[in-house]
Amino acid sequence: MISRMRRFAVFLLDADYLRRRWLFLKMLAPIAEDTFLDLGGGKGIWAREFAPHVKDAFLVDKEARGYEGSLETARQKMKDFHNFQAIDAEVTSTPFPDAYFDKILCAEVIEHVSKPNRLLLEISRLLKPKGVCLLTTPHSTFLASFPFPITKLFRKLPHCLQNEYVKDGFEVHFGRKAGHIVPGYSEPQLRDMANQAGLTVCTVFLLINKPLALFYDLINCLPRALSIALKPFSHLLCLFENKPGAKQENGLGILVILRKPTAATS
Repeated sequence: MISRMRRFAVFLLDADYLRRRWLFLKMLAPIAEDTFLDLGGGKGIWAREFAPHVKDAFLVDKEARGYEGSLETARQKMKDFHNFQAIDAEVTSTPFPDAYFDKILCAEVIEHVSKPNRLLLEISRLLKPKGVCLLTTPHSTFLASFPFPITKLFRKLPHCLQNEYVKDGFEVHFGRKAGHIVPGYSEPQLRDMANQAGLTVCTVFLLINKPLALFYDLINCLPRALSIALKPFSHLLCLFENKPGAKQENGLGILVILRKPTAATS
């Protein structure tokens, strides 16, 4: 009951999560025969969404007790799913045989990896011919140009009125403090690494356009209680987000669909 209430609260408060859930399920289109991998999936947020739709669901990440990515958290979250298994391993060197997975999700992982090319090579190795991977990461081109004006405005307040996010700035609070090796990647960088790994880029889609990015910049600067109270308004801004296939010019995140060609070799 408590778990269901928490999930409802997430849906109510976090429009970005709700929209990503819809996009991930729509774009990966899991079916009952699929073997699915949540690569670098931490505490199993996305594995929980996919497990009911596939034959077998796996999560691979390194155990980090006391951190939000704890595999033990994922196992507890997924204890009712008998088709699920969490494995403690490096995302660039998993214990599975070649061509094992139909669908792979790698959400907000590549920016944490010191050797991103090896991650793409591992994804290529793990995918079956015609297998599909959905990968997301912060969009470095957008980050470099977006001014985060509300954060800068709040930095002019007395130091005692600034929260940790304002003091750190976006690039620190959600960068080095969050374990990012780099802030994110651009589309050309992802295309180049994918091609080198023998993967075909089928779709590039941008997440969180400027109005929603400004909104998140605002609520991150506010006291926690007020931030939570305002979060439901993010659903209104999501109505103006781009639809898959629409022409896009900006986005705080970048989503890439990678496919393993039939004739490709690992």
